[in-house]
Amino acid sequence: MDETTAGTFVELVSLGLTNSPALNTWRTLMAVDLSFFRSPIANEIRDEGREEGRQEGRQEGRANAKAEAVLKVLDARGIALTDTHRQHLTTCQDLNLLDTWFDRSLAATTAEEIFAGGGVAGSATAGTVTPESTERPREQ
Repeated sequence: MDETTAGTFVELVSLGLTNSPALNTWRTLMAVDLSFFRSPIANEIRDEGREEGRQEGRQEGRANAKAEAVLKVLDARGIALTDTHRQHLTTCQDLNLLDTWFDRSLAATTAEEIFAGGGVAGSATAGTVTPESTERPREQ
């Protein structure tokens, strides 16, 4: 089947499945290998995937930058981290929690003070992180 005919069939099936549960299945199947399709729906699916990847990359980059900032402050202040604390900090993707840890790192004298209530195993005060425990006032 030539590319134009295949693209037409992809579009017709997509249009016929509009607002049905099967549309998501169809889109998933079409996302498997769309490199040879040059139809609007194929392009839309590729674009959605690219945008999701960009957003995830930006989120991960922001989290990594915040974790690095905390590490720099702790290093400058001579506060040692256990391997568990370091791993917890460098793998955290919660930007609010990272902000909280950064703020605490400016005044804390131990790693335990920074991660208090942060659910880090090995902390004397390890507990569950709640939205209330990570909230901090935002500047307006």
